Amino acid sequence: RKVSVYEKLLSSEIPCLVYSRSQMPDEDMLDLCRQYEVPVTTGSDAHADVDAGNFSYAAELLDYCHFPEELVVTTDFEKLKPYLNCKE
Repeated sequence: RKVSVYEKLLSSEIPCLVYSRSQMPDEDMLDLCRQYEVPVTTGSDAHADVDAGNFSYAAELLDYCHFPEELVVTTDFEKLKPYLNCKE
């Protein structure tokens, strides 16, 4: 069965949440992530080569929502590392 974003967010067994933009507005998702202390990642979602690595939308949105930097795991590799599926 497909689990909703809300069920995942409220589940205590997931360390982070991945979502699709079509499921809810970005601001609402960030509010829920902040409320439940769910870490997030950022991405440029580039559809053109000139936008690859352009995180301006993500940075503006996080700033606009007053999202705490400690919950943005892509600000430091050591914070991101536990969420990666790789071996050292």
